[in-house]
Order: sequence, then structure tokens, then C-alpha cells
Amino acid sequence: MKKNARILTAFIASLFVWCASAETAAAAGQAGKTYNVLVINFDPIFPEAGGKRQHELLSWWNDPHRLAGEFAADLEEVSGGCVRYSIAEWVDLYEMPMNTDRLSYDRGEYYSTLMAANEATHGAYWEDSRWHDWGFSFDYDYYMKLFGVYDRVDSGELDEVWIFTGPMIGAFPYETRMIGRGAYWCNSPGLEKDCRPFIVYGFNYERGVGEMLEDAGHRAESILSSIFGRPDYEKPYES
Repeated sequence: MKKNARILTAFIASLFVWCASAETAAAAGQAGKTYNVLVINFDPIFPEAGGKRQHELLSWWNDPHRLAGEFAADLEEVSGGCVRYSIAEWVDLYEMPMNTDRLSYDRGEYYSTLMAANEATHGAYWEDSRWHDWGFSFDYDYYMKLFGVYDRVDSGELDEVWIFTGPMIGAFPYETRMIGRGAYWCNSPGLEKDCRPFIVYGFNYERGVGEMLEDAGHRAESILSSIFGRPDYEKPYES
């Protein structure tokens, strides 16, 4: 996506992108705030591919470090510095994501399926029927507990979590999900937990920064709708 289109999307998203609740917005104030992020990057090593990391398996997939940096920079730019992200911790997990039924792709099976599907479909591997698809069943609670996220959010050490995965992983995270006390729909069902509300992004390094900003836009739509009510698209508006 071209830079100007990405910035336009980010401008819309930045209006409420940092708000998990009205309380959070008020605390941030007009001067802006630095929001501390835990990045959980699922990026296993594939001996079958000469030791490549998952994001390197196909040439057009993206480096998650670059994606995270550009996403943060775009939001800071268009918000005039009000939205500043700092990567408090970056965790590389050399495993495939697990779903709520404790199912995950075997690494070898994933690689063989990807290679066969990519060849059979001339690059449109997502259209192949051999993939496992367990839906949006990523086990948020397991991974949040694994890294002590609930307590770290409550203490102010963390404000958000960004998850990076590859495509076609079977157990998909949502684009955005709100977790915490009073969690509500944020482009996915809220997950009620006894902690300060926070947002978890689900990013895919098959895609680019433009799609990450689109996730932020949907997050903004959900929060705006929760605060002000959903728009009435049937209502006639005067020009």
C-alpha cells in the first residue's frame, strides 16, 4: 500500500486507537502517552527449509520486526505524537500457535502442505483444500497467562499485546480483541478477565503495514460505536 494511503487509514484509526475505554482515554490526556507493548512472534525454524524462520519461507512474506516498527511510526506520525508505542518486550516463539482445544499444526506438516499447495495453485496456496482450519480459536488465555500479561497490564508495565503469526496456521487470532474488565466487542467478542482492559492485535506477516492499519481502523470503529452508538446508515443526513 502506498505511503499516503497508509497514512490516511492511520489518521482515522488514531482518533481512538489508543483507547480501550473512556477511562484510558482520560488518563492519557492531551499530551499523549507512550504505550508499552508485548510482542509475541510465532516464528518457528524450519530445518526442512535450510533453517529459515517461518516468515522467510516465501519471498514476499515480511519481517515482523520491520512491520512492527513501521506500524508504530505511522501511528505516531499521524497522531502528532499522541500515540507513541514502545516495544517493552519481544518474545520469539519457535512453535506453531495453539488453539483452545490444545491443537496446533505440526511444523513438518505445515511446511509440506505450504510447499505442495503453493506449487499446485501457482502461488495461491490459501485456496488449497489441504489446510487445517480451526477458525478463530487461538488460545488467548493460555498465552496471556504464560507471559503474566494480566498482572503486567494491571501494574501499568504493559498496555497492549501484538501477536504475529504466519498464514494458514489453523488456530487464528482475531485482528483485534479486547480483554479485561468490561471488555466489549472490538471487531471480535470481548474476553472478560479481572484486569484493566487492553487490546490484543493479531497480525499476519504474510500481509503488510497497510493491513495492520486496517486492523487499527476496525478497532477504532468498534470503540467509537461503543462510546457513541452505531451509525444509522438509513438516516438521511442534510448536506
